[in-house]
Amino acid sequence: MLPLQKIMKDKTHSNIHIGLLMAFACCLPCTSPSVEYLNLTPWICVLLLFNWLFWGNFSKKIKMLFTLKYGLPILVSSLFYLSYVYGIFISEQKIYQDAFQKIPFLILPLTILINPEVSVSDKQKQNIILCFATACLVSFFGLLLHSFFTEEIHFKFANYYYISLAWFHHPAYLSMMYLTAVLFMTNMFVEKQIEGKVKLYAAFLLVILSIAIVLLGSRAGLLAFVLSFVVYFVYVIFLSKKYLQFAKCSLLAVFPFVVALFLLPQQHNRIKTTKLVLQQEIAKDITDETVAKPEDPRLQAWWAAWNIAKQTFPVGTGNADFQQQQQQYYRTAGYKEAERTNLNAHNQFLYALSAMGLVGIVTIVALFVFPAIFAFSHRKITFILFLLIVATNLMFESMFERQMGIMFFTFFYSLLLVQDYSENSIR
Repeated sequence: MLPLQKIMKDKTHSNIHIGLLMAFACCLPCTSPSVEYLNLTPWICVLLLFNWLFWGNFSKKIKMLFTLKYGLPILVSSLFYLSYVYGIFISEQKIYQDAFQKIPFLILPLTILINPEVSVSDKQKQNIILCFATACLVSFFGLLLHSFFTEEIHFKFANYYYISLAWFHHPAYLSMMYLTAVLFMTNMFVEKQIEGKVKLYAAFLLVILSIAIVLLGSRAGLLAFVLSFVVYFVYVIFLSKKYLQFAKCSLLAVFPFVVALFLLPQQHNRIKTTKLVLQQEIAKDITDETVAKPEDPRLQAWWAAWNIAKQTFPVGTGNADFQQQQQQYYRTAGYKEAERTNLNAHNQFLYALSAMGLVGIVTIVALFVFPAIFAFSHRKITFILFLLIVATNLMFESMFERQMGIMFFTFFYSLLLVQDYSENSIR
């Protein structure tokens, strides 16, 4: 092939790849499998794979797979996928749909990281982040409009809170995405990677999305917000030393968050209720089985998953059989509300331990621990914060059992492994 033809081929492949990454980032907060004709991310995932396969060069790709310094994070992602294959194998009910649903754990790391023909510049990476943050803003305004036009009393505040506000995603998923966008923008502020009009626009994003997180009312989202900014503060104090920039960002993000948290009555009551429930559970005598049983449905789901895990360790129940065993536990224990709503484990780590036993818990812990060590050694603060946000949400939701949770995690897990912001600013 002539040199010019090769350059044109590589450029075409690269442009398609970058375009698909931007489309994927835009679709994450704005599309959903629960809304007809809005389930777009799986199609973009297929297009990324097709583009990756179409241009060939597999000998170099295989070599990169074994020589790339990000090989370990790719390996643990693949092993986590294989743990689900194991879960299908040990299940009495062989439901193979689970293997297809989790396949982004294989596809996205390969297509984004193992791609010798594509050179993603720092500016392009920043633009992908900005596309995602803008899509988060658009989705939030869409939620507000949807609540306004679908509720009978348009100006009743409760219409714009928690489930009444969230339309095509669960509030926890939306708040997780909004918080990720907030922290990406915060890091770009601190590192002085944005200037001019883009800087003003980013400031607007920080304020609006921080308030949106409070309105969504996800307790996991609120906790993740606090933990993330505490970790970022520690990073600034001991490593970054960029105190002034971080202080400015805190005013733009943390101040609106705190004000909204204390001014909005529903959110304040939700936090009080959570605190009261936890105090009641802690006060119980855990040595007495009849007293120790929790009364909150989510805690009941955790308790059921934990007891199933103890009974089936180290093998596990299998993916398809877990929900059936959990429902049986609800009936036996008299957890009527949990049984009526068919609650899942509401904790991804407990689910992995219960359904896939030792294999499941080891692979999901490895999925976070090894990349976190890698990120810390390379001072990739955005990757560390991303892992923290997702891990916090996984403590309250089984997000890897839903398409949106899988797509969100695998996309940014892959992208942030090569996410090194340069000193060049977007103007």
